Amino acid sequence: LQAVSGWLLSAVILVGVLFGSLLVGNLISLPILDALTERILTDLGEVLPSGRGLRRALLRSLVNQSCKLLIFGGIQLALLLLYVTPLAFLHPPISSFLGVLFLGFDYLDYPLDARQVPVPSRFAWLGRHLGATLGYGSVLFVLLLVPLLGTLLLPLTVAGAALLAHRIDSPERTG
Repeated sequence: LQAVSGWLLSAVILVGVLFGSLLVGNLISLPILDALTERILTDLGEVLPSGRGLRRALLRSLVNQSCKLLIFGGIQLALLLLYVTPLAFLHPPISSFLGVLFLGFDYLDYPLDARQVPVPSRFAWLGRHLGATLGYGSVLFVLLLVPLLGTLLLPLTVAGAALLAHRIDSPERTG
């Protein structure tokens, strides 16, 4: 029993460290990626709300990232309940689908944040553009399978998300 509790504690600490490092990494890269996103959207002709300042941007990012992590983590924990039912075989595909969906949404969140869209409205945006989010998340999923490639190409992936969000929301779309 002591070995099992030690193992569980280690697993909980590992998950906490992973979530913490993701949060810290997002906070460190936030000013650069926000500036990149705002520059791209401005160059494309979008009029963005006035700047929020670094402190406010960091606080907003912390709240937004925590919200998204709690929602994603809560959904994944709820999916674990499938393992106590005969539907356990559904967990891997559903979990993978949601992982790809949230991966696409995590990157598409940068242009939505630059437009200062509230978090609930971001999820509504996700629902309206599910195909684009899944497509972008699928590309990112394959890209992130290569170790360190996601880190090296982070600015490119955020730029791609800004271009995709602009193309989706642009009133001059044709076809």
